[in-house]
Amino acid sequence: MRKLFKSASVCLVLSLAFSAPAMAQDASDRYFSAQSIAYATEAQSDQAANAHKSAIKKLKKALKLKGLKPYETSAMQQMLGASYYATGKEDKAIEAFEDAIAAGGLYDSEVKKAQINIAQLNIAAKNYDVAAAQLEAYFRQGGEQNAKLMKLVFTAYMREKNYAGALPWAEKMLDRGFVTTRPEYNNLLFLFNSPEKRTQQIRAANRMLQLWPEDAELRAQVEGLKRRAEYEAKTAG
Repeated sequence: MRKLFKSASVCLVLSLAFSAPAMAQDASDRYFSAQSIAYATEAQSDQAANAHKSAIKKLKKALKLKGLKPYETSAMQQMLGASYYATGKEDKAIEAFEDAIAAGGLYDSEVKKAQINIAQLNIAAKNYDVAAAQLEAYFRQGGEQNAKLMKLVFTAYMREKNYAGALPWAEKMLDRGFVTTRPEYNNLLFLFNSPEKRTQQIRAANRMLQLWPEDAELRAQVEGLKRRAEYEAKTAG
């Protein structure tokens, strides 16, 4: 389907589907009516069975019910977004998650999770610049800069070919030890390929040697980078 979440798509959909309409009534206005819970429960069953078109129909009917509380709307919009994503309709999925936030039925922590989902969906929809901006806004608002999310914003900038935008995230990922795969390291070597960033480039290359010590070509590449750094230092003045 889509490469970005190919391996995690089922987990994404099911986690959203089953967490959204949490049955635990932990606040006076965070519960479902008899009508809405019937639709939500059936839609959950459809999602678990990968019958997302059926789930979408049920959820759209449920969202037309009169007198829905903000929590009901927010929960079912998230479920709807999950099923739209599963059927390849990223734009509608993004709209559903945005509507979930706008309905006002989510806690702050749930809003943050929805914001991350929207950014991920924008990457899947190839709206890379939008996704990067959304993730950076999330970080500015106090969202955790963990490895997964830093790699997402880095990926968004790289796919957009916005290397200036990707560079500071490459530096942060290297500093925090978040770079783990050969393609990620290769991207760092590319981004750091300038006299100004030669130190970071050699640092990344040395870490690669620690991970792949038997790679003779990589060892030669590192030696070449060190010679280039020495030459640049001699000719800088």
